[in-house]
Amino acid sequence: MLLEDFLQSGKHSDGTLPELVFEQLPFDHPIAINFTSGTTGLPKGVLHSAGTFIAVLRDFGLHLNLRNGDTVYTYCPVSRLECVGQSIPSLALGVKLFLSVEAPSSQRKVSPCGIACPKPGMNFDSLKVVALGASPSKIRNFEFLHNRVNKNLFVSSIYGATEVFGAFSGFDLNLPSYSSECQVPSLGVDLHVFDDFGTSVVGKRGEMVVTTPTPSFPVYLWNDKNNAKLKETYFSKYEVDKMEELQDFICVGQDRWNGETRAVLFVKMRKGYEFTEELKEKIAETIKREVSDDYIPKLMLEIPDVPYNLNHKRMESTIKKILATNAIPEVSNIKNRESLQYYLNIPEVLSYNEK
Repeated sequence: MLLEDFLQSGKHSDGTLPELVFEQLPFDHPIAINFTSGTTGLPKGVLHSAGTFIAVLRDFGLHLNLRNGDTVYTYCPVSRLECVGQSIPSLALGVKLFLSVEAPSSQRKVSPCGIACPKPGMNFDSLKVVALGASPSKIRNFEFLHNRVNKNLFVSSIYGATEVFGAFSGFDLNLPSYSSECQVPSLGVDLHVFDDFGTSVVGKRGEMVVTTPTPSFPVYLWNDKNNAKLKETYFSKYEVDKMEELQDFICVGQDRWNGETRAVLFVKMRKGYEFTEELKEKIAETIKREVSDDYIPKLMLEIPDVPYNLNHKRMESTIKKILATNAIPEVSNIKNRESLQYYLNIPEVLSYNEK
């Protein structure tokens, strides 16, 4: 439908405009569906209520202190959550919204910015805030922004999620922002990191937990009978995390010469446990219950270590290349390079590509 046709659809047959009627609905009335990326399984249709949008108003109006006259820019396509999540509070607060596939310039006077790496010679003097997200930020990211973009920038890492249509961590422009760290919890978010024993810890790795209900949590998941998936996904840990035998894992696709592909699961065992046929069956049953039969790996193997990049993400693409070539490719962004050797010369892998 073209814009003109859409505008005409809101008029009476004689061309007059109907009186606007604002329906009064409950706080938790369903209003929009937002799909997750599918990182932890099949994409989930997260159904948000009108109350969900309090979160993005909080982020823009309070944490970022945006006002009429400011400009918000994001490099994301308009269909992405990051863009939609910025459009709604911007319109509500009277903030100018700058949508473009081009890079921002001094003529646009952009205030905060979500963007890829800038090109040399660009002017970012009008930038006030840069929010770094999607993966953990490194100290050198902060140094680059201050040294090469704008020394007066307020730069901080932010952590959010599709499920809450906003951020778990926020900004406080009155407090210091430390490189590669999330600065403060978002207002109204009782944010903790729990260790394996369910104890809140500081300065240690763990599981992020919101211990008090927040109004921006989804009403339910689309096509989720009795909220079973919602409770299982967000109010309990994944079954694979409950397998005390497993310390880590990585799953990749292995392509065959005839065009077939199979899933290969590599698991790293915890000390004191053995990789047995019984454990393979347990893993398969868990995947079948959590997702479906189609996602059960065709091959499961024990491995001493799992490779991670500098952003602490598993390097699936690198392992897939090794399985295809039986050679270690050129890799620079890796924390534990020695782990790659464990994926070479595996008989079960090599035999799959034999004609």
